[in-house]
Amino acid sequence: MAGIVFSERTRLTYPGPDYASLEAEFERGRTSVVGCIPCRRVTPVATLPVKVHNALYAALLRNLELTASFVGSFEVELYIPLFVLSRAILETGCLAWDAWQKLAEVMMAGDTEALDDYDEYIQRVVLGVRGVGVGVAPLLLTPAVYDATA
Repeated sequence: MAGIVFSERTRLTYPGPDYASLEAEFERGRTSVVGCIPCRRVTPVATLPVKVHNALYAALLRNLELTASFVGSFEVELYIPLFVLSRAILETGCLAWDAWQKLAEVMMAGDTEALDDYDEYIQRVVLGVRGVGVGVAPLLLTPAVYDATA
């Protein structure tokens, strides 16, 4: 994934933002990406930490790609896609924040039942399941789903 660079035309037309800082922040996010971790390399049993890591990593990667698309569309003056892209960026960020907050609440509670509920929640996040009444197949809860070598 390439970095983002604002054109001179954009910098002159919209002089308000600090474009160098925006470009630097994007680059910092892009270069800090560490990648997904196969569960079995960490532990054959406790997959929740890896699920959380992979879900948050996917959110970061998605937002970096959406941001690059946003800047590219803006630079060529395609304004309608900006609404779709900005909403996707916001929703992905909200989902990542929600996952992190729920994890903090579960950890503070110290309740193993809450941990089990969170495990199912993060599984739904990883798989993109939206409906409350939609179950997750037991096969999908196994570590092999996250292990590219399995």
